[in-house]
Amino acid sequence: MYEEYWKLKEKPFDNNYDLRFLFLSLQHEEAITRLLYAVKDKRHGVILSGQYGAGKSIILNYLIHRIREMDDTMRIVQISDPMMTMTEFFREFLYQLDVETEPNATRPLLSSLLRKRLVDIHDQGGHTVISIDETDLIDEDTMQRCACCLICVTPKPRSRWPRWYFAVVWVMRRRGI
Repeated sequence: MYEEYWKLKEKPFDNNYDLRFLFLSLQHEEAITRLLYAVKDKRHGVILSGQYGAGKSIILNYLIHRIREMDDTMRIVQISDPMMTMTEFFREFLYQLDVETEPNATRPLLSSLLRKRLVDIHDQGGHTVISIDETDLIDEDTMQRCACCLICVTPKPRSRWPRWYFAVVWVMRRRGI
């Protein structure tokens, strides 16, 4: 309907994250700058929050696009549908980090495999970025377990400002104002 009337080449208003149509407002540019700083400086975690429809998910996709452009040593794990158990989280992390697992592997084994893989990537000069969109949909127990398990795979701090094996970008909807 729109294409014919307005003589458009593509269907407008699709609900997708096509970066060709991204407009970065000053607030979006600031968010990207802060997220890139956190990732490049190997900070342990960063939270991007905002109201429904503010552009959090497309900003996250743009961030991942920028990371891939600037640094091919960074491994990226993207979780866009976080409504899963801890075991499913570990399986997904490992799958995206090219680690094969047995179907009946236990959560402690998966946790150990994840820890080993993150350390291996780090020791080879790489860095891992884990992006989790819509984290407000994760139940509280899983969120706490996820945070604890990810913290457990960090190195022992040798200095006041340790650098981590990975960075986590948590994206969540801000509730009410």
